[in-house]
Amino acid sequence: HLSIRRQRQMCIRDSYYFVGDGSPVAKMRAILESVGFLITTIIDRMNTASSPINAIKISGGLATNDALCQMIADLSSIRLVRLDEIEASALGGVWWLARQSAEEDGLKDDGLKEKNRWLGNIHRKVFLPELNTALSQRFCQWQAERAIDYCGHF
Repeated sequence: HLSIRRQRQMCIRDSYYFVGDGSPVAKMRAILESVGFLITTIIDRMNTASSPINAIKISGGLATNDALCQMIADLSSIRLVRLDEIEASALGGVWWLARQSAEEDGLKDDGLKEKNRWLGNIHRKVFLPELNTALSQRFCQWQAERAIDYCGHF
C-alpha cells in the first residue's frame, strides 16, 4: 500500500488525473475547483429535492480556504456563512449540552437564549455570490465531462 503522501505526489505528478498540462499550482487549483464543483453539485441536488436553500453554513478544515468558500457561493448563487470555529462538531456538542442543561433547569425560550448567548460571540465571515464567468464555464465543462464518464459506465 502506498502512503497518502506518496499517492498525493503521484496524483499531482501524473498528468493522467488532469485534463491538459499545467504547473503544480494550476493542478492544485484544479483539485480545489473539483471539490467546489462537487459541493455545488450536491447543493443543486438538494435545492431540487427540497425547499430552496437561502444560506449555507460551512466549517471545517477546507472551509478555511477563502477561495473555496467564494467559489461555492459564486457557483451556487447562495450566501455562504463560515464560522471561524473550525471544530463545528465539538461546538455542536457543547450547544446540545447547553440546551439540555437549560431544559433541565426549566428554562423556556428566553432563558435558553440567555444561556446560549455565547454562540453570538463566534466570528463569522460571509461570502456573497458574485458573477464569475470563467469559473462558471469551467464548471459547465466539468459537468459535461462527468456526464460523459457517468454514461460510459453503463
